[in-house]
Amino acid sequence: AVAWFFFFMHGPLLDAFARYTLEADNFAHRYPLCAGEGQARFDACVAAWHGGLLRFEQSFEAAFRADLGADSALLQRGSFFIFFGAIITLLGFMYDNIIALNTLTPRRIKMWVTILLVVVTWSALGLLTFRRARALEFACIGIVNQFRMALGHLATSDLELTRFRDVATFWEKRADGLSQDAAFDLRLLGIPLGHISTYLQYYGLPIATAVITPVVKLVVSIYGVYQKRSIVSQK
Repeated sequence: AVAWFFFFMHGPLLDAFARYTLEADNFAHRYPLCAGEGQARFDACVAAWHGGLLRFEQSFEAAFRADLGADSALLQRGSFFIFFGAIITLLGFMYDNIIALNTLTPRRIKMWVTILLVVVTWSALGLLTFRRARALEFACIGIVNQFRMALGHLATSDLELTRFRDVATFWEKRADGLSQDAAFDLRLLGIPLGHISTYLQYYGLPIATAVITPVVKLVVSIYGVYQKRSIVSQK
């Protein structure tokens, strides 16, 4: 049920991630540079590449920036705080059970297991969404990097590369990821995906430890309580 609800809310977004990632991966095949076909053909291919990437960026903006507007951002923040509240509730419930072991009943155990499964499932699906978004961002930046790397092969040719360098410089500045209006910049809760990745690297392990530790302790405590009750019942 949790997975169904998640995909009901975010399924179109995941499909868009997959569709645009595939389009970004195939961009170089759709717009080759034609370096071996003469200066005029090469300049035309560079112009076509530039125009194609401008159209791709406009489509990208329409698909993602528009969806991440004020209303969507409010929904994201609301979902985040609800999810954060569920984690706090889960931790509080588990710590309460650890402290009051004599109140462990099948009903209470079922409650915290249900909350735990909901939080874990939603977290896993959220990480899947982040991973696909990050893959799309890398694929889009890869288009620009692949274009720039072609300069190394073209430097030894007889072609005039002024237009090529101008286009490469333009997209290098557009896709640097530092400005607020950078191209192919995906954000979650207004935070760039690169920053979120850094936060996860630094704080993911402590947060996971804080969540997993009480779960392990509670499982051990439950086992101990029911083992004692089993021994008492046998006597």
